[in-house]
Order: sequence, then structure tokens, then C-alpha cells
Amino acid sequence: MQYRKTLLRVVLLLALAASIAMIVARITLYPAVLALPGAWTLVIEALGLLLVYVAVVVVGTRRKTGVSDALLRRSTMGGVVAGAVQIAHVLAEHFGWMPARWAGPIAIVSMLVTFAIWGLTGFLAIRGGEPIARSIWW
Repeated sequence: MQYRKTLLRVVLLLALAASIAMIVARITLYPAVLALPGAWTLVIEALGLLLVYVAVVVVGTRRKTGVSDALLRRSTMGGVVAGAVQIAHVLAEHFGWMPARWAGPIAIVSMLVTFAIWGLTGFLAIRGGEPIARSIWW
């Protein structure tokens, strides 16, 4: 099981590094974007959040973290599914055609589905015997 936790750590850290690299590359290729109002705030918020994710991944995938492999697996799968819902929503919103009156309800439904997925993973963790605090955090 330690192999899976290590593999998960490597994959997640590579994905986060790729996200940071894409932000840096975009700014390097077109530095004028930083002259736009609020651009610096947007970049700092995005990079800050990605660095928080790096810390969560590093702490969550330590060898002696106390987090069971089952909890980590359920949490990761819940995050992947919730991320896929959000990606589908963004793709539909930007590249799909829909009447303007449907944009709001579709956004709300995608958020509610994402929250439901998070709640389900927390419920399954509690039902699997994990402490409530750990179930909420992971």
C-alpha cells in the first residue's frame, strides 16, 4: 500500500508543478497580461492556492500520516469525480451553446453535485470508522 501512496504523491505533485509551470509560462510568453487590472491579485491567489495544495499533498501522503489507504483512495476518487464535474461545467459554459437563462441553473447544479460528492466521501469515511475531523479534512 505504501507504493500506492508514493505513486499518488508523485502524480499529484507533478500535476501541481505542471499547473504552476503553465501559469509562469503564460506570463513569460505574454508579460503584458500583468498590466491588466487585478492581474497580479489573480496570479498571487492562484499560486498561493497551488502552494497550499502542495502542502496538503505532502502532509497527506507522508509515510506515518495516520490516514488510512482506504480514506486516501476514496478522497482522491471523490476529488477526481468532483473535478471532472467542474471541468465539464466549464467546457459546457465556454464551448457549448446554451440559452443564457440556463447558465445560472447549470452552474448551481454543478456546484451542488460537487458538494454532494464531497459530502458523500466524508460520509463514507465516517461510516468506514474514520474520526469525524479526519473525514471532513480529507
